[in-house]
Amino acid sequence: MVERSLGERWLSFSFTPPGILCVDIWGIGPFDDDLAADWLEDLNDSDPIAFFQHCLDLSDTDDLHYLACIGVVCTAAMLAGLVSQKFRSTLPESALAWIANHQHLQSEVPPLARQAIIGIGQVLSTESEISVRWEDRGADQYEQWHQGIEQIAAELRTAVSIRK
Repeated sequence: MVERSLGERWLSFSFTPPGILCVDIWGIGPFDDDLAADWLEDLNDSDPIAFFQHCLDLSDTDDLHYLACIGVVCTAAMLAGLVSQKFRSTLPESALAWIANHQHLQSEVPPLARQAIIGIGQVLSTESEISVRWEDRGADQYEQWHQGIEQIAAELRTAVSIRK
């Protein structure tokens, strides 16, 4: 990695071979990496229900690649944010702004929540790329990340009365 100073700001450049996905992760939250932040921008430019359905459709996915995992986690987090005031405190400002403007979608959450809970189960499996990457970061970080993802599923289960 190369870093350059621009006054008080630093720019980081990663040089990776073609075909290798390099993602900057700065926390354990659902939107604490580059791709998740990009996902949130894409949500703002999309029909939200169609976008959520697309992200939760894992039927054509033999391997659960990082991007597919991000789609599931981010969708689940936004659905939880739509129905749980408590969960909103964990979300970034841009997600909160989207939720404030889309409260009318709350009635759409139950069927999507069921899909999201199934998707989270797949994301947390040992075969998912995101789970493997978090395991590689060490046991403590993996456990914190895993608990955070489980919390999203718990919020969705509570909101739509689904038992584990």
